[in-house]
Amino acid sequence: TTIIDHHASPSFIRGSLEQMDLPVWVAALESARLEGLALREVDLSAQRWLWDAQSLREMRAVYTPTASGWSARLEGVGAQGQLSFIEGRLTARLQRLELDTLPLAEPADVAARTAEPGTARGEPANPLDWPALSLSSDKLLLSGADYGALVLNTSKTGLGQSVDTLSLAGGVLEGSAVGDWQRAGGQSSAKLKFDLSSRDMASVLRSLGFTPNLSAHYRDTELRVKAV
Repeated sequence: TTIIDHHASPSFIRGSLEQMDLPVWVAALESARLEGLALREVDLSAQRWLWDAQSLREMRAVYTPTASGWSARLEGVGAQGQLSFIEGRLTARLQRLELDTLPLAEPADVAARTAEPGTARGEPANPLDWPALSLSSDKLLLSGADYGALVLNTSKTGLGQSVDTLSLAGGVLEGSAVGDWQRAGGQSSAKLKFDLSSRDMASVLRSLGFTPNLSAHYRDTELRVKAV
């Protein structure tokens, strides 16, 4: 059951939903802002928030437009902290972020979730259409696995985005990475240089939706990967 309450003033939206499709709502709110709709606050709660192949558990989000963008307060099991969008950069300062990897068969319309805003469904995403990111979370959990602290910073380039900082520390997977994601001439390309290590690769594989096939003899063996 979906309940959306529109108060006497159309500038306020209150809602309680079983499931929330984040890309759809983000695109709708941005469109409303650009068209000059005078939204003062959007307060939505959902049992599950979907984004591509990931979902967040029960959470409340309170969205407030600002003079230069917007801010949002997140409360719940899925995430706890603050978001802000200013001049093309999305900043997240979170105490906790808990995601679940969806089964490969869910959602059925994968193309709808991978399509970028404003394009036909199924077209490859364009990194230039995504905001630059400044994300930090004191605790990242993925399908129950504790990945520790996460830091991710990106910046826009002429052809896409660069991954300036990506680091994980204190959890089942530790390490850092840098790289870029570009799209030109109808073609996409990505490069990533990373150094990762794990002493619990079985938990990492399970959290990513894979079934580990590791004997007890190797479960405590450290895995280290370097790539350019």
